[in-house]
Amino acid sequence: MSFPTLPATVPHLKEDGSNWATFATHFREAMQATHHWGYLDGTIMCPVPKDNAHPTTAEHQAIKEWGHGNGLARGLLSTRLADKTLLRICHHKTAKA
Repeated sequence: MSFPTLPATVPHLKEDGSNWATFATHFREAMQATHHWGYLDGTIMCPVPKDNAHPTTAEHQAIKEWGHGNGLARGLLSTRLADKTLLRICHHKTAKA
């Protein structure tokens, strides 16, 4: 399985942020097209089991799938950030953070 990529129309965010408006617009549209924007704006939240101590198989699978989608969203974002910027945010566990 190959890692999805963003179209060339999504520019790399410049380290000084001078192209923020253009980057943000293209990035949001591309992420919406891939159905991953919700991981960044918080509308796709990690499922919470009814009983944290005993999640059902379905709940465990839903959490695992959310983790995969969140990882993809984080990965897609990281491909468009300067290394210095990426290193400042890499400790965050969710795309939204």
